[in-house]
Amino acid sequence: MLKSTTSLSGAIAGKATQQRAYYRLQYPSCARPSLLISGTRYLVSELSEQGLRLLKAHHSLDAVGVKVRGELSLHDNTELSLAGHVIRMEEKEVIVKLDAGPSFKNMLDEQRFMRSNYPEIT
Repeated sequence: MLKSTTSLSGAIAGKATQQRAYYRLQYPSCARPSLLISGTRYLVSELSEQGLRLLKAHHSLDAVGVKVRGELSLHDNTELSLAGHVIRMEEKEVIVKLDAGPSFKNMLDEQRFMRSNYPEIT
């Protein structure tokens, strides 16, 4: 578990840090992974080892506390089974707390992908 005030990218690039227990990787609209839940594919705008933000679909997850179970597709073609529950709803996003999320290695691999393919964003 990453428990410092230094972000992964901040440590590498000398950028500003996040003061969170788990580093959050934010995705630009052109590079979002997806989470398949009951046949509906949701785009992930932010990912950490313990949570994620999903863009709402027109028939979106609609209540705090709703259980979520699905398959996350990462950029290296890794498929992860995730489970959690909705903890907050915002205008365009649903925030999910994961029971078990991507590993630290998954997060590093995703960050490497972002840094090599979208250096102007990261």
